[in-house]
Amino acid sequence: MELLAVFTAAPEFTVLAGRNEVGKIDVGLLTDDVEGPRVLLLGGRSWMVTHIDWKRRHAFVESTDIAGIARWQSIPDGVSFEIARGARDVLLGAVPEGVTLTKRAAEAIAAYRAQRSPDVVADALVVRRDDKGDWHWWTWAGAKANRTLGCVAARAGAAATTDRCGIDPASP
Repeated sequence: MELLAVFTAAPEFTVLAGRNEVGKIDVGLLTDDVEGPRVLLLGGRSWMVTHIDWKRRHAFVESTDIAGIARWQSIPDGVSFEIARGARDVLLGAVPEGVTLTKRAAEAIAAYRAQRSPDVVADALVVRRDDKGDWHWWTWAGAKANRTLGCVAARAGAAATTDRCGIDPASP
């Protein structure tokens, strides 16, 4: 079981203030889009992130007076591949087996399908620009896969933010 836990545990980053370990955080706190400095709340104190070592999974911080963010996910690894693909399938017209939709629910799903139709295609991934000219890559791959792709983009110098359905370029 100890060996299995190594492979099933969510990726965590060790937070270091100098050589002192402050705590551990979920990768989502380092990949979420933020305005201004990235500030964490650990051990009742606020810490500003000064450097991220993606390879070693270390986040380097220094103490700050800016209010920090603490977050505990209710779904440990975010939305799974299966759930993201299920949402994609519904947008493509599938109705889950054994589900009877009310008239109001059927109308809401039809409206959502019309709204999201540019974001989903049955046999391909979608990369699309919005009204502002920003692009979004609709992978429908789930949170883990998208975080992995976002980290790969960051290592290549093209920082990106991720969610359960896709990837956006990071705001400048």
